[in-house]
Amino acid sequence: MLQASCAHSLQEMSWIPVDYAARIILDVCGVSENTLPDRVRDPNLVYHILNPTRFHWTRDLLPALACAGLEFVTLPTDQWMERLRESEKDPERNPPIKLLDWFESKYGHGASTRKKGVLEFETTETRKDSPTLGMIPDVTDETYIAKVIGRLKERWAAQ
Repeated sequence: MLQASCAHSLQEMSWIPVDYAARIILDVCGVSENTLPDRVRDPNLVYHILNPTRFHWTRDLLPALACAGLEFVTLPTDQWMERLRESEKDPERNPPIKLLDWFESKYGHGASTRKKGVLEFETTETRKDSPTLGMIPDVTDETYIAKVIGRLKERWAAQ
């Protein structure tokens, strides 16, 4: 059984399926079948390749994962961190242990207690040059999540 932390309860995500990210990169580089509009290119132009539709970890993603049949227990952040600290140290058997230092800096004893604002990236320029950005599926949609979880379960069973 998986364990999910409530650490993300105050965070919103902007995850994007990797195949959509790849298509957006091709769009903005002008190497896809889509052609870039004729407009003056600013040499300082920055593209943010992320999902412009944000979702909430606890309110949106965890319920969608549960509806898709993924079994897990949600824990308060401190309990989840303690379990991770005391879990199997072999990254082959426990891949999340590789991220322990990162989790510690974000949620552990050394994490900042200062309230952090939401970091939002502007996607206006990316939308101008990438029609794909407007086609990203709702990554918290139950049907979409069920498809992703189904594929993961198939891979896990095959290993």
